[in-house]
Amino acid sequence: MVMADFCTYHPGKRAWCYCDKCGSYYCSDCAKRTRTVYGTAKDFFFCPKCNIPAEMLSVGSFVDPFWKRLPKFFAYPFQLRPLGFILILPLIAVLLKGIPLVPFFLFVIQMKYCFDVLRNTANGGLKAPEVSCSIELDDIAMVFKQISVVVVPLIVVEVISNTFGAGLGILCIGLLLLLVPAMIIVLANSHSLLSALNPIHSIRLATRIGASYLLMCLFLLLLLFAPGFLLKFAGGNMPERLLLFVTYAATLYYTVISYNLMGYVMLQRHEEIGYEVHADEFTEQGEAFKDEDSPASKERESVETVIDRTETLIRAGRTDDAQWVMENWLRTKGPDKTVSERYYNLLKVTRKTPEMLSHAKAYLNILVEADKKDAACTVYKECISCDPGFAPSPEALFKVGQWQMDAGDPKSGAEALVRFLKTNKEHRLAPNACFVLARGFNEKMNNSARAEQLLKAIIQNLPYHDLAIHAQRYLDEMSKKKVQTV
Repeated sequence: MVMADFCTYHPGKRAWCYCDKCGSYYCSDCAKRTRTVYGTAKDFFFCPKCNIPAEMLSVGSFVDPFWKRLPKFFAYPFQLRPLGFILILPLIAVLLKGIPLVPFFLFVIQMKYCFDVLRNTANGGLKAPEVSCSIELDDIAMVFKQISVVVVPLIVVEVISNTFGAGLGILCIGLLLLLVPAMIIVLANSHSLLSALNPIHSIRLATRIGASYLLMCLFLLLLLFAPGFLLKFAGGNMPERLLLFVTYAATLYYTVISYNLMGYVMLQRHEEIGYEVHADEFTEQGEAFKDEDSPASKERESVETVIDRTETLIRAGRTDDAQWVMENWLRTKGPDKTVSERYYNLLKVTRKTPEMLSHAKAYLNILVEADKKDAACTVYKECISCDPGFAPSPEALFKVGQWQMDAGDPKSGAEALVRFLKTNKEHRLAPNACFVLARGFNEKMNNSARAEQLLKAIIQNLPYHDLAIHAQRYLDEMSKKKVQTV
């Protein structure tokens, strides 16, 4: 049995592909890139670290064993397509009862659709295929092949029973019941009736699947006798036509489940039985094969999970991997204060200054939006000390300058605000920066002359701006204080 591999950076998700260069396993979130090729969107898988094509893993890496999905097999026929098929065909059988050839054509349509279910599931499709009432020669031939897979062995068993006694005949019937699923799978794989009837091929396939084949046969036997048990307990007093409808619908229901199960086993064990599953066809359906009940498949990785994983990587000395994990998480998930802080600190500690400065711009925006004054001022100082030309967003630069002024560091605040005015003269916050800077010069730096110059510039250049009134009032107050001092 193929053991499932899990994503190196998402332990709760099964890996889809593998990088031969760095040895990492990746889920689709990590490695999938969608590109438009000749007008059609196609999925490609690349190692996000090495930027080279990744190798697709075996389907067994992300397909659960069928016994873990038993409730889903019973739910499969309740999809719209098979449900309509299960209800309409019995209705036609009841309405057209007694008309020659109608039962034959309905049986052909039934077996054709069930075989389509098997092949569709074997190729990775969990959604039921469309129902087609068009019957071609190949469809009739495949139906007769399926009939022959059962009828021909029964004839052989009858001959053996008549020749060697009923005991051996019963033993052969038991063996036949075990081999019929294998024979149908061989038929679906090879399309050859002779191969399906060859017991060597069927026994070889059953042994390759292993013990789970016996479990599948047990489940199929229960499905085979389920309609009979249902009618025995529920169909005693039904009118004839209603009984026909219920019998036919129940038989169709359990037959669809049986073929869906055999198709799923073909998918799960495709390597052992030699059935080719095309990766392009499968990856379109692959998300549905993830464990739908696990939290990791229902929502993207939580902040706590990514922090725990990066700390584990850091303790193991894999700081580059930890950096990549947080960078990838922020790129796919979006801004987050906690992850951004850890990422910034990791870049600072590992002395990756260019990466730190690049991330600091986004991190400062997060801090400013969260009104984290002290943290924002500290980050800005650290970045300026590394690169005097560091340029955060205008909004962040204005807020940091204002907060530095209020925090008792007027020199740094003034430098930030002056930098803002030099690089963002036309910005909507430029008048505010000019006013805050003027107050800082007057109240904290004892430079009233510079303050007056800035206030007069606001009044002269922006006479209709709201701040012009405040600038004039503040200027009048400064003049009054001067007079009182004198």
